[in-house]
Amino acid sequence: MLRMVPWHRWFGLLLADFFTGITYEVRLEEELSLKRQFLDVLILRWGDGPEPESLPDGLEGLGEHNLVTYKPSAESLDSWALDELFGHHVNYRKQLREQNVDAPELAFRFYAVSPTTHAACSNR
Repeated sequence: MLRMVPWHRWFGLLLADFFTGITYEVRLEEELSLKRQFLDVLILRWGDGPEPESLPDGLEGLGEHNLVTYKPSAESLDSWALDELFGHHVNYRKQLREQNVDAPELAFRFYAVSPTTHAACSNR
């Protein structure tokens, strides 16, 4: 049986030892999800069925996994909103790995939509 080496923990303990007695605190395996996080929309392509004849403006170039954030006019579509979208991407990829789903980076597309702006990004 293959035994996993706790490299992350050992690294953290090394840093904790280094920073002992000074003005920094080292925390290990800190839970950062203070509240549930929701991606606004996830559009998935399954199988080899027909493609839509037309798509809504801004949703051209759909991939297998399409992550969409929507900001109504009362919210800003700013760099923080895009950081949040890419954070959802990381969490989603981790979930896929846990399910043994192999999804290459090129399978993902990112879309940010607001009433005044629409943007599409096929890769970072």
